[in-house]
Amino acid sequence: MMGERWLSQGYKIISFDLDDTLLMPNKRISKEAIEWIKQYQKKGGIVVLASGRDISTIIPYLDQLQMKKGQKGYIISSSGAYLWDLKKDTLDEFVSFSVEDAKAIIDGLLTQSNNCNPMIVCKNMNYIVKSQIYWKDKIKSFFMRCKRRQIRIIPTAMIESIKNHIEKIRVRFDESMDYNHCISNVDKAHYRLIERKHIDYFHDGIDKATALMKVLEKESISPEEVLVFGDDENDITCFENFPYTVAMGNAVSEIQGLAWRKTRSNSENGVYDFLVTNEVSV
Repeated sequence: MMGERWLSQGYKIISFDLDDTLLMPNKRISKEAIEWIKQYQKKGGIVVLASGRDISTIIPYLDQLQMKKGQKGYIISSSGAYLWDLKKDTLDEFVSFSVEDAKAIIDGLLTQSNNCNPMIVCKNMNYIVKSQIYWKDKIKSFFMRCKRRQIRIIPTAMIESIKNHIEKIRVRFDESMDYNHCISNVDKAHYRLIERKHIDYFHDGIDKATALMKVLEKESISPEEVLVFGDDENDITCFENFPYTVAMGNAVSEIQGLAWRKTRSNSENGVYDFLVTNEVSV
């Protein structure tokens, strides 16, 4: 039976979520976890960093973990929108929203609140969308360009001019808003509450489990040879599709309910504690 598996039995792949999982509250990886992961890779283990972050904000952690181009390792970014194969240095892009669907979701959000400031997240640029653009928005957008920040403020009429691959649509969480209403007229769309702070809308073809299954296909590895750590709603598909999953002590209730095992919170170095206490190996 799945639950009777010895924890010390080897795992060829370990997938780590970042925020509130591998990362401690100060957004750093503990020295102990860094050293453990380095040794795991030296023994032939494959590390996957699976995050809701975009690639640019994941890259700073690669050097710490000695994850380099040319060696086995994978980055799943934007909750499954992209899969970066470090050994081959190739980037797989998964299905994205059309600009028509993006506009429908944005319109649904702005109809409920003109101040919700939804953001269209793309590969090389993010777009904050507003019903109307005022002079102060233009000034703010100008200074963001000067600082080379990859953010632009645009009116809804300009959504159709976006040519980039649309990863997701993000809006800050507000209990008064009806988030289901925004996708009632959009095929194949879903949303997740992330870090209890914002809502991310994705195309149904984008999720961490789909991207992680792609890794298994590349490596000819079965789901039973994978260990997954996570804490939030964008980890749910992995916890539903992989047998060996570990929920952080700070994880949302749905993740806790789906988990094979549980560990301490990220503030208590829960990932490292689980790996060492259970003698997890390759």
